[in-house]
Amino acid sequence: MNRRKEGIYLLAILAALGIGYCWGNLGGSAKEREMSFVNCSPTELGYSCSMHPQVRVTTDGDCPFCQMPLVREVVLPGAAKEGVVLTAEAAALANIQTSTVLSSSGRASTTLRAVGKIVPDHNRIFTQVANLPGRIEKLYAQRPGQWISKGQPIARIYSKELISAVEAFRRPNTPESLRLSAQNNLREWQVAQSVFDELVNAEDYHQAVDIYATASGLVKSLEAHVGEQAVNTIMGAPTTLYTMVDLSTVWVEVAVEEAAIRHVRTGQKVQINVDAFPEETFGGEIISLAAQMEESSRTLSALVSLANPKLSLRPGMLARVTIASTPSKASAVLLVPRSAVLWTGKRSVVFVKKETHGAPVYQLREIQAGNTKGEEVEVLEGLAEGEEIVTNGIFTLDAAAQLQGAPSMMNRQPRAL
Repeated sequence: MNRRKEGIYLLAILAALGIGYCWGNLGGSAKEREMSFVNCSPTELGYSCSMHPQVRVTTDGDCPFCQMPLVREVVLPGAAKEGVVLTAEAAALANIQTSTVLSSSGRASTTLRAVGKIVPDHNRIFTQVANLPGRIEKLYAQRPGQWISKGQPIARIYSKELISAVEAFRRPNTPESLRLSAQNNLREWQVAQSVFDELVNAEDYHQAVDIYATASGLVKSLEAHVGEQAVNTIMGAPTTLYTMVDLSTVWVEVAVEEAAIRHVRTGQKVQINVDAFPEETFGGEIISLAAQMEESSRTLSALVSLANPKLSLRPGMLARVTIASTPSKASAVLLVPRSAVLWTGKRSVVFVKKETHGAPVYQLREIQAGNTKGEEVEVLEGLAEGEEIVTNGIFTLDAAAQLQGAPSMMNRQPRAL
């Protein structure tokens, strides 16, 4: 019995010594491994074990102690004197997006497409009147669309007033005052002197005479009929025979959407295409912009002047308009997306991306903002062309800056370039 107890005690002592020996060797090995696995600077990213933080290496692999796969280290937003520091991985996780600041003159041309309608040039619409009083005996233009040239006969009128003036000149004893009155009437009636002299010398002067067109164009509408009396003798207003339009130049009324108005200005060249002539492209120029928008459609009417020497373009045709907008250098301003700007009271701030210490630093910058143009904001002061600013994720950056005490919306800093 005593021997049996002594054997048990001996085995216990040997086991304790063995465990102590193994623990000592394992501890020494772990210390050696800890020293041997710290192979990168604390400022560099590497791979580490979540169970054994002392294991930190520069290459991927497994933990030597627990054989678990090492994980890549990711630096969370860190503070720097200049702003918020983010690695590429952290920026991707936060969905940080940036863009380069450009002036409006440095931007590529913007191509706009709009729909318009061809209308007559209002400066080329004429009313052809009969200044000579009398009965309309004949109308030489009898249908809309008929072409009339300036100086061409347009109507024939029998005028008692003209005959009376001729008789005054045929009588040798007519007072000079009546002759002068007759001459004044001829000028008002726009009767050529040669026509009048021919009647004075004619054997039968009781004749109708032709009146002539004062402008060239197509007949737009007929306003008088044969047999009507020309000139309202009571009011003294001349009688309109035709309404004519000169289509050698036409207008195109273009509806420009509200978001595209900033790209449109007078003097811009445009291209016009119509369904009637799909193989042709016509060139025009914007001559005016409407003073007020159409509230129902949220569009602004732009007027395009378009040469039409072949008279192939007719009012009412649908026009597809292409406008190429190239910003003017004289009016160049810095423009940034609205999503890049934080407003707090009277202050406007952005985050500028800088490359320092081998990692991007996002620095808060106070700017002076100007007008808002659609989805863009003018920058009058605080940014320079070519700088890179954050356009998405700006609230995440500002929250990180506030937590770390870095410059933020709530922590003002001096404006600097």
